[in-house]
Amino acid sequence: MRDLSETDRDLLRAAALLEAFDADLLQAMLPGIRRRRIEAFTSRPFVRREESVWPAYRLHDNLRRSVLDCDAHTPDGWTLGERREHLQRAISHLAKVALSIWDEEESASLAERSRRTVAAFLLLLRAAIEHEVLAPVLADLAYSLSVAGHWQVLASLPAPDAVPELTRLSAVARLTTRGDLNAEDRYQAMLRLVGECAIPESSDPFADYYRWELGTRAHVAGHLDEAIGHLSAITPDGSLIGASALFGLADNALRRGDYRQVAELMDKATDEGLDRIRVADMLGHTYIHNARFADAARLFETTLEAAQAAGMPLWEARALRHLALALMWYDPDRTLALVPRARDLNSAVGELIGVAQCDLAASMAHALRGQHAQAADLLNSAARQYEELGATGELTPAEAIRVLQYAADGRIDQATAIATRLAASAQGPQPECLPVWVQVTSWWASIPAPRDAALQWLDSTDTALQRWKEPLDRLRRQHHSVCAPLDVADREAFIPTNRLPGDVLDRTVRSASASPAFDGPSVQQADDGIINGERTVIKLQRRAHERLETALHLEQLRTATGIPAPQLLDYGTAPGGTWWAVLERLPGTHNDHPTFEQQRALGSMMRSWHSHSPAAGLRLDDPGALGVLLGWTRRAVPHAYPAIAQRLSDACEAMPMTPIHGDVAVGHNALFDGDTLTGVLDPGAVEQGPPMLDLAWALAVDLPHGGSAEPLLEGYGEVDRAALHALLPLMLLRRLIDTVALGLSDTDGQWIARHLRDNDPDLLALVAEELSL
Repeated sequence: MRDLSETDRDLLRAAALLEAFDADLLQAMLPGIRRRRIEAFTSRPFVRREESVWPAYRLHDNLRRSVLDCDAHTPDGWTLGERREHLQRAISHLAKVALSIWDEEESASLAERSRRTVAAFLLLLRAAIEHEVLAPVLADLAYSLSVAGHWQVLASLPAPDAVPELTRLSAVARLTTRGDLNAEDRYQAMLRLVGECAIPESSDPFADYYRWELGTRAHVAGHLDEAIGHLSAITPDGSLIGASALFGLADNALRRGDYRQVAELMDKATDEGLDRIRVADMLGHTYIHNARFADAARLFETTLEAAQAAGMPLWEARALRHLALALMWYDPDRTLALVPRARDLNSAVGELIGVAQCDLAASMAHALRGQHAQAADLLNSAARQYEELGATGELTPAEAIRVLQYAADGRIDQATAIATRLAASAQGPQPECLPVWVQVTSWWASIPAPRDAALQWLDSTDTALQRWKEPLDRLRRQHHSVCAPLDVADREAFIPTNRLPGDVLDRTVRSASASPAFDGPSVQQADDGIINGERTVIKLQRRAHERLETALHLEQLRTATGIPAPQLLDYGTAPGGTWWAVLERLPGTHNDHPTFEQQRALGSMMRSWHSHSPAAGLRLDDPGALGVLLGWTRRAVPHAYPAIAQRLSDACEAMPMTPIHGDVAVGHNALFDGDTLTGVLDPGAVEQGPPMLDLAWALAVDLPHGGSAEPLLEGYGEVDRAALHALLPLMLLRRLIDTVALGLSDTDGQWIARHLRDNDPDLLALVAEELSL
């Protein structure tokens, strides 16, 4: 120090205040020193220079420490007040540099300004920690880094102990980057960290930053009222966070469905730098919610170009996945081209919610292509990730897309059940989705929407309705309902098929026989699931998998098609939830020796059944459904079951799906008066499957009793003979296995065994040992 001039000693003291500096920073701390002297100082040998970084100059750490330690013992050393004054000038200068990221008039590119923002923030934070000073501008800088997507920087912030306010600031900033945490857990953790520092009366220098982050986390966790409370407490003083609070308010309006307010708020935002990106992103989501998908895609393309030019990987990741979410409604090819890159980039930057959104977009794109197995797998993956992340406030939820795909596929019951659940949850304290999706899924499922869904569409409600029906129509036009791979691995009975206990059945009997629609005597118990009256009959639930909805669907089909099914007169449930139904008792008898005319009549009835739309009930490719269809097979031949199940899955895959009866033949669940079909009874629990499955099963039952294929097929009309040829041997094998339990091994069983031995010996070999053939 003694060898330096007074000016150079001051420059050395100023340089020692920070870990790095440049000529501009020294000039800001010591405005009275001429620029030439500063440049001469930076060329001294003890000043290190690194041109590749900013700021470019550094002192060796030992020299810095020595200068700071010795200055108190130097006659012309700075007092504590002078040191803080010069440090404050440095803070002001660094803040100006860091906040230039928001200044479009700066000559440097947004990418360069973004890099300098990171460096200035870290330099300023470390100086504040080292010298134990509070710099309120750190809040604006942490906010800027969060908005710009520099989460890796925030995730690696130091955890200082000396200054509690800085300790808290660093901890909150680090927590914002924890995309691996459940949304609710992250929000509650932040509330605990912040404590009372974000309440309206707080004087904490970083209070507005905390309010902003709490509002953001509350939105994602689905707490819209709490979010608006946090955001409304931000001081409206023209500061960076104060001015930017309108983005938080717009986010809240977006989630509440007030799209006109979103547009009004975004009109007030600047059209510069980061704000331009944020405005485009916010309006893009607004357009998606209003079903203006092409407009949304154009906006997300704008954000993508800007993010790439600025070198902001987080915003690039967001823009890519948001673009996919806009394109998925109408351009599946481009969506699927974007998704791999979007998924990789979102994974790289730790945006796990973005990975889930990529799966969602890919699911919708595959559905538009008619690739339903892939669509279902990806949708399940997205839903699972949303659940793990607790993304209750997700802008495009998986359950809404599930309703759309179910409705387009004719699974009206499933679509209605989900839409009804979403609507019911909207009335509670923690809705499952945003209000817009309650309305839209109600449209798709054709159920009444909640009356208080006061959405403020950009256009009229009728216009929004027509736009939102287009994706459903598009899917229906391109959707050929085909069978996905079956749940072959369901060895543990995902859907239980066990018989109900006797006491449970007895309670159901007593409840059902008390129905005024039943004209038989009151009974206390029943040996099987049927109780006969004079003109009515009671059907009882006997097994765990049997559903009341199957009886209700049969009544709908009877009314719509004129199929001679018994009229449903009454139904209900007994204590414990088991169901019963009172049905019309139809004339006619079963026939164990089918005639040609009876088979033709049965084929004609099946054509009407298969042509009914929309389809409803359990699909053969639903989880557990194969185990229901092959319930006895699974118990009777457990070793052969996996191979049988796989062969049936291979045969059914990609076959068209329609409503099916599932368990009818001339000799089973059908009534005849002579050759006239008078009744079709007791449809199976699997209500949707390949239509040829019904024909194959009817032949498997009737062929051993003298039936023939041709009259059944003549009555049916146009037949997919390749599908029938693939399914008939498998249904014969299934019937062979059933004959053991039915006591028909010596009759039907022997006929089927001979047929399979002659025509499909490999199938018969699967069960020969277990059936002792």
